[in-house]
Amino acid sequence: MPPPSFDWPTLIANKDREIARLEAAYVAGLEGAGVKIVRSRAVLEGAHDVRLLDGGAAIRARHVLIATGARPANGSIPGIEHVISSNEAFHLPEFPSRILIQGGGYIAVEFACIFAGLGADVTLIYRGENILRGFDDEVRSHLRVELEKTGIRILTGRTVAAVEKRATGMRSQLSDGRAIETDRVMFAIGRRPNVASFGLEAAGIKLAENGGIAVDGYSLTSAPNVYAIGDVTNRVNLTPVAIREGHAFADSAFGKKACRFDSSNCRTGVFSGREFGPVALRGLKAGPNTFAAAA
Repeated sequence: MPPPSFDWPTLIANKDREIARLEAAYVAGLEGAGVKIVRSRAVLEGAHDVRLLDGGAAIRARHVLIATGARPANGSIPGIEHVISSNEAFHLPEFPSRILIQGGGYIAVEFACIFAGLGADVTLIYRGENILRGFDDEVRSHLRVELEKTGIRILTGRTVAAVEKRATGMRSQLSDGRAIETDRVMFAIGRRPNVASFGLEAAGIKLAENGGIAVDGYSLTSAPNVYAIGDVTNRVNLTPVAIREGHAFADSAFGKKACRFDSSNCRTGVFSGREFGPVALRGLKAGPNTFAAAA
């Protein structure tokens, strides 16, 4: 039997086809429920008023829900224009046989494992002492050893200071003076809530100290009829958590029962080469109308 292999263009095409299938299923479900979908950029002109920029139509609503998510924050260093994020990783025209990834959180670790599993030579750079800050120290140490056994080079206590594009690839200058050449450089050093340029000020919506939209336990913003859920609030940025926040909002706004969202019992998982999933219990006080997050 021949050894297993893969074809990068085929993988990308299959990924695109699956995403298209899922989107079509979601759209069909929404339209079947009577939801009108408008594909346009929207700007808030007040707490009840939304302006569509494609065509200029105005919409007035009793309730407004903001779920604009977050975007990668790559920072600014010389050569940052040559750096990709997780947004572009599965749109590359060619598979990178050598890749440097900066970051030590979920996304950095998971993509390091993905590319290494597909046969790439992977170097992971992280500014801290060890990957996955905030997780149990014994688990972090064990996972690092296991990742290094698979061939992933993990260099901690340093950062990428500059990236230069050369004929033979990308040359990354590290903060310790070392230089590494790879085919691609990817940063996964954090995400920022999408809060700019769509009229939060006009609606009287305030931001929290974490940079996201400030909300209460019911996902209600400082505007009495405007809610926000998901990564744009920069609370617990996980897909299942955003779904639960959406459920609680729907019950509060339309279900005639106030449902408070509580993230104090939140499980999560890191999909690395050696997966693990912690659960935090921080004195959950869940009543009959409380949604607890579960990821």
